[in-house]
Amino acid sequence: MHHKVLVIDEKIAMVGGMNIADRYRGTKEVPAWLDYAVVVEGPICKNLALACTRILEKQFNPAKPKWPKIFAKSNTLDTSKVWVRMRKNDWLRNRREITSSYNKAARLATKSITIVGGYFIPGRKYRRLLADASKRGVEIRIILTHYSDVPVVKYASDYLYGWLLKNNIRIFESKELMVHGKVAIVDETWATVGSYNQNHLSAYLSIELNLDIVNTAFAKEFNDHLLHVINTECIEVTHDSYYSKSSWYSKLKRWISYQLVRISLRMLFVVNRIFYVDD
Repeated sequence: MHHKVLVIDEKIAMVGGMNIADRYRGTKEVPAWLDYAVVVEGPICKNLALACTRILEKQFNPAKPKWPKIFAKSNTLDTSKVWVRMRKNDWLRNRREITSSYNKAARLATKSITIVGGYFIPGRKYRRLLADASKRGVEIRIILTHYSDVPVVKYASDYLYGWLLKNNIRIFESKELMVHGKVAIVDETWATVGSYNQNHLSAYLSIELNLDIVNTAFAKEFNDHLLHVINTECIEVTHDSYYSKSSWYSKLKRWISYQLVRISLRMLFVVNRIFYVDD
């Protein structure tokens, strides 16, 4: 259960990646973690309230199978209007909506992709989609953390830096803040905000919730903000800076951490699958 949702009177709601505790909001001595949430109003709030109620009452209904629509008409959204939809990930109940949103957005990107990833260890499919987008000329920027509350995950993420740099994907590490946000913006038109991290834990084990938002004004303003964060609060990890610190010991530590995280999450998934009991 990894949702971070607040719904008030079915009229206003907040969805994001933030936990409620002093360690996340910061203190006089320690700055707040870099995190994001979106506040929404309108009919989407009733859907969010229903999702929360179903969790409270343990009504975990699996998603219905979606058969391909061979002759479906293509729909084009008016991006001057605000389009919001709720997306869930709950693999055991046949819901991989957030994963599908990320994959489709990367596949259709034409100009830019900006990602904020607190625990960024994407699987092979999403990495392949990012690499394909980069080859098409899409500019990809990822804001990651330099300091982490889970060191082994940080080392595992660092192991992928070489692959990212090889595929012309720019990496920016926050100089002072712990990055905890889970955000992606594509072509300054589509954005997703919520609890979903790009790793196997969110993809296959946790129950996650995001909001997909299509609106040019919102996405552009949000993207401009992230570019400001990049320019003022981050240091870019370049090919030279990454490999200049790659001693045999650091390479081994990153490789072991990556394999440890990958294997442990797969084992957790198998155990969860074996002992899962339908509600």
